[in-house]
Amino acid sequence: SGGVFSATAECSDLVQAGAGLGEPGALGVIDVDAISGPLAHGVYVVVATYQQGTTLLTVTNTFTIGGLAEQLSVSVTPSVGVGARVTVTASVFDGDGHPVADGTLIAFAVTSGAVRTLDPVTGRGASVAETSDGKAALTVYGVTDGAAEIVATVVGLSGSFAVGGSATIGVGAPAFTVPPAGGLTQGIAGTADLAALAGAQLFVVESVWKLDIASQQWQSYIPGGPAIANSLQSIRSTDIVLLKSQ
Repeated sequence: SGGVFSATAECSDLVQAGAGLGEPGALGVIDVDAISGPLAHGVYVVVATYQQGTTLLTVTNTFTIGGLAEQLSVSVTPSVGVGARVTVTASVFDGDGHPVADGTLIAFAVTSGAVRTLDPVTGRGASVAETSDGKAALTVYGVTDGAAEIVATVVGLSGSFAVGGSATIGVGAPAFTVPPAGGLTQGIAGTADLAALAGAQLFVVESVWKLDIASQQWQSYIPGGPAIANSLQSIRSTDIVLLKSQ
């Protein structure tokens, strides 16, 4: 175990090679502890040197001790389709611009029901993530047409010490799977705007179709066509529709 003087951040200790080590091939293991007070936050360089006769081996590595969180920014794509997923990331740094300690908890909140935040691994609803190298992330799922502000805050800091940030994301009509020319594709509308639904596609939409359950008749909408020619006058964002390509 090596001692580090906080004032100078210097350490010099001898460790017997292979003494009590459970890791094959290891030259030495040193636990670095501060012996004259807590180490200041910043970047530290550890140099391990092994010498036997004329053999000299040196390994250098760095580690960072993060300070109190003072800066937080949130990044997310400007828009997501209904039923689609993107990542929201909170970047958290101390006053010197170093990443905060790994495992710092970040809480995410949304201001509307247009999106939900999910755990990136399990896909279940989640609102808190831990930092790794100063970043914490969750998945954002588009629920319905609209917009939401995603607010991230550092858990445990409040009042004058509160640290947070936010970003806005819009939720709109999703892009359906592109069909062959003259073919059909289907999906959840994601919007109540028929023109916006057609305009969001990566192909030219000839017509939009929806089955009217009550009459058991197909209703159609032709983008840019006269209103009198459209038997489909309105949809809900949750409706399943068919799109026909030109």
